[in-house]
Amino acid sequence: RTLKLPYDQRRGFYLKVSAKELRDCQTARRQEMMKSPRRAPSGGGGEFGGPQGRDSDMPEAEEDGTIGDSPARDREGPVLDEWGDSLLPPGFVNSSTRGTTVQCTTHELMQLNARMMEAKHNALQRSVAAATQLLEAVRSAARPLCQLAEAMNLLDLLVNSLAVVSREQGYCRPTLLDASDAPLAIRRARHPVLSALDIFSYVPNSVLLTPQTRLLILCGPNAAGKTTYLRALCLCTLMAHIGCWVPAESASVRLTDRMLTRLGVDDCLESNASSFSLEMKEVAYCLHNLSDRALVVIDELGRATSDADSLAISWAVGEALMGSGAYSAMATHEHRLARLQHLYPGALCASMAVRAEGGTLDFCYEISDGLSAEVT
Repeated sequence: RTLKLPYDQRRGFYLKVSAKELRDCQTARRQEMMKSPRRAPSGGGGEFGGPQGRDSDMPEAEEDGTIGDSPARDREGPVLDEWGDSLLPPGFVNSSTRGTTVQCTTHELMQLNARMMEAKHNALQRSVAAATQLLEAVRSAARPLCQLAEAMNLLDLLVNSLAVVSREQGYCRPTLLDASDAPLAIRRARHPVLSALDIFSYVPNSVLLTPQTRLLILCGPNAAGKTTYLRALCLCTLMAHIGCWVPAESASVRLTDRMLTRLGVDDCLESNASSFSLEMKEVAYCLHNLSDRALVVIDELGRATSDADSLAISWAVGEALMGSGAYSAMATHEHRLARLQHLYPGALCASMAVRAEGGTLDFCYEISDGLSAEVT
C-alpha cells in the first residue's frame, strides 16, 4: 500500500510513500531522537526513549501500512512540522505548508521563475517606455493628426458617395487633356444637385470653349437659367479634376490650374464693404490671378451699379479676359455686351431661349447661339 498526501494539483505534487519507506523513516527518526532526548510535546513529564528504546509519541507502523494507536490528525497523513522534509523526493524543495498540504518546487523551477519574473518586469518597463514615447510623439503632432483624420474622413465620404451617385445618376467618365490648346467640351452637362431632384424636369445644356472661342457671353433675362448653367460648368470641371465622373453624356476637360469665380452679390458687414465694393474686390482678385490655364466664371457683373457703369465695367473685364488666354464665361443682362464678338474673334455670344406667348414668358432653359429676339 501507499500513503497519499493531499496536495493541491494545480500548484504542487502528489507524493506516494510506501509503508516500508515509512518504517525506515520511523526507525531513523527514533534512533536520532534517542541520541538526543527531548521532552514529549504532549505532556506527562517523561522523556523519549524508555527501557525498550521506543518513542512514546512515535507509534509503530503496522504491516498494512497504517499507524496504530495514533491520534486522528496523524491517521489523515503525516504533518511535515513533525516529520520534516525527509519525506520529499530528492531535488524537491518545500515552499509552503498548510495543514497536511505541502507546496513543493525545485531549484530549477525557482531559477526559471526568477528569470520569468525578471523578463516580465523588463517587458513591462519597455512597454511603458514605448507607450510614453509614442504618446509624446502623438501629443506633439496632435493638431496635424486631427486635421489628417478629418481630411481622410471627408475623402472617404466623397469617394464612396460620388461612386454611388455616379452609378445611379448615369454620370460619364471625363477625359482630361494636358495640351494647352485642348478644348473644354461638355455635352449635355447637368447640375449634379438640381438634376437629382424630382421637383422639376432638368434641361441639360452643352458647353464648348476652345482657343478660338475663349470667352462665352451668356445673355438672358432673370430666372432664365444663366446662373445654373455657369454653376454646372464649374462643378463638372471641378468633379473631373478630383477624379469623379461628371453629370453629362460626354466630357473632355483641359487641365486647369485654378478656377476663379464671381457669383452672387451681397454686402459684407464684417469688413464694412458694400455690394458694389465687394464685387469690385472679387473681380480685381480674378484679374490679378489670371493664367493661361485658368477657368473664369463671372455672373452679372455690375448688378449693384447703374446700367452705364455696369456695361463699361463688363466690357473692360471682357477685353482683359480675352487677352489672358484663359477660358471664361460671363452672364449678363447687358445685351450690348454681345458686340464684343464682332470686335474680337475670341468672343462668342449665346443666350438662354425664352418664348413670349400670350403676354407671358416661357423659359425653355436651353442655350442657343446668338441673341434671341426676346432678349433684345
